[in-house]
Amino acid sequence: MVGEDRARIVMTPEEKIAKRFAVRSHAVPPVNIEALAEKSAKVEYVDFPTDADAVTLHLKSSTRPIMLVNSKGSPLRKRFTLAHELGHIVIPWHVGTIISHIDRIVRFKDDAYTAIEAEANRFASELLMPADWIQGVIQGSHDLAEVFRRLSAAKTSPQSMSIAAFRQFPAGYAYAEVDLNGVVQYCGRSAGTEISLPDPGDILDHSSYDACADDSHESSNGARSLHWWHFRKRAHIPSVSADKREWREILDGMLADTGSTPAEVKRIKMSLSGVIGAANGRDHDGTVAGLVALLKQRLVGRENFVDLLRHKDFETFLVKRAQGILAE
Repeated sequence: MVGEDRARIVMTPEEKIAKRFAVRSHAVPPVNIEALAEKSAKVEYVDFPTDADAVTLHLKSSTRPIMLVNSKGSPLRKRFTLAHELGHIVIPWHVGTIISHIDRIVRFKDDAYTAIEAEANRFASELLMPADWIQGVIQGSHDLAEVFRRLSAAKTSPQSMSIAAFRQFPAGYAYAEVDLNGVVQYCGRSAGTEISLPDPGDILDHSSYDACADDSHESSNGARSLHWWHFRKRAHIPSVSADKREWREILDGMLADTGSTPAEVKRIKMSLSGVIGAANGRDHDGTVAGLVALLKQRLVGRENFVDLLRHKDFETFLVKRAQGILAE
């Protein structure tokens, strides 16, 4: 991954505060967050009757803050919760008593509360997984498996790690976590990435993503599986000179192999033509490799193309289609 364009991220005020706090505290991954929290507050673990992760009392008052942390969470979740609550303590404008829900997928009607929780999440992420540290890992790793292994040293949940890492990845990276039934729990992509992702609650067919990606990594904790994918700016182009078929013939053969009805074939061809036409209108480097890479990103994740993406002739079709477009 050395030599890839670095993602350009502007740090938020709370992330800058976390960075300064880490420097003052000599905190480096894996951060001893328990010790840092106990220096700043009285920490108690409580069996909460609600789904809240924690409650912090006496913020910015003359009384020492108290962190009440939900004891039901996993060890990794508790680490992020402690960092999140520490954010409430350290961020100057967080005052009073705050009930915390660290999941970003939770939505609240109170916009001010949502903003405060998001700020504490960003503080926690920067403290536990500093952006500069993540960039060093990315630049010094050869593939996604190595990135995942090295980032795991921060001892954060797969979700927290994915969110932090994919803010730093350049364009072309995506992730999704699914349960045992393949139902998406959360997903995301790096800035500038073109691929379509399923919504939380949808079923993920990861095989089509795996087939199109230049690199992929899967990890599992038994109850959930996390998938990471990398789509390069320039795809590896197989030699197709020996194949005398035109792209239309290849497409017809692929559709025949899928058993599609005439109506389905017509619908798929129209949709495929629209996606390819739109992709060609986007920025690419004018090479077959660059256009094929962009077409892969635009096609993957679309349910009506799943069988095509897994077909043995898909790469040949894409290369010949790209050659035809660039020759026009």
